[in-house]
Amino acid sequence: MGDGGVVEKWMKKGIDGFRLDVADELSDDFLKTLNKKLKSINPDGIVYGEVWEDASNKIAYDNRKKYFLGNELDSVMNYPLREAVIDYVKYGNCGMLYDTCKMLYSHYPKHNADLLMNLLGTHDTERILTVLGGESSDGLSNKELSTKKMSAAERKRAVGLLKLAYTIIATVPGVPCIYYGDEAGMEGYRDPFNRLPFPWGKENNELLEFYRNIGKIRSQETIFKNGFFEIIECNSELLAFARYNETGFVVTVINRGKEKYHLDSNVDLKSYDSGRAIKVFAPNSSYVLKGNGAFSNAKIGFYK
Repeated sequence: MGDGGVVEKWMKKGIDGFRLDVADELSDDFLKTLNKKLKSINPDGIVYGEVWEDASNKIAYDNRKKYFLGNELDSVMNYPLREAVIDYVKYGNCGMLYDTCKMLYSHYPKHNADLLMNLLGTHDTERILTVLGGESSDGLSNKELSTKKMSAAERKRAVGLLKLAYTIIATVPGVPCIYYGDEAGMEGYRDPFNRLPFPWGKENNELLEFYRNIGKIRSQETIFKNGFFEIIECNSELLAFARYNETGFVVTVINRGKEKYHLDSNVDLKSYDSGRAIKVFAPNSSYVLKGNGAFSNAKIGFYK
């Protein structure tokens, strides 16, 4: 971290920041010194930490960490949201998702929450497609897992659930972080089967196009950078939430149920692709829609 050290060398080569493994094993002084050095080279540089729990009150080795209080970490990996989103899209556990969002966005300072690494898979987890559609790996040997694949029906269901899950993590506060190959439909159980090479020429084009479309919406909609967050509806079948600021709002709708839902609102919610107002939400589908006017004046509800 000194002159000509690791941080300076790589930042001058174009690195914008660092993700620190097992941040709870690094001292407060180390984190503070690293962040200070990084910011002296690039004020917009960023330091992420690997933290699996609530990072605002993390205790490690009998010490309460000061990640967000002492200019140590700009943000962390959002594992709590990952667990809640998986539980919601697979099982409809709205309570866990609601409580997790409430915890994250009330415990974390807003600038840290806006930078959260929202993820569904990493090198430390099974592939998200396998998590959503595959059989449990409990009790199976590595030899058995090396050849275990989902059936066509399981993959189809998993792809549908992944679309719902990715729409959520890409539109709540934070930045979507994609583990290579998840967007291409890779599957795989625990390490080392979650680290296979990228499937060049065999990508799932349906998923790729979906991820790209979400990326286009994010790139053109500034509300996702730091807009406020509010849950509109949350039940075992339907999730709807808004991101808003003083100029407008965006509504995400997730229908994981088996029936259509209809919009009951005094405002239009329009598709980014077609510009048409959407009033009916199909089963097993997700939507990111542009609202008109001020969110404070909008009355938005849903019915079957």
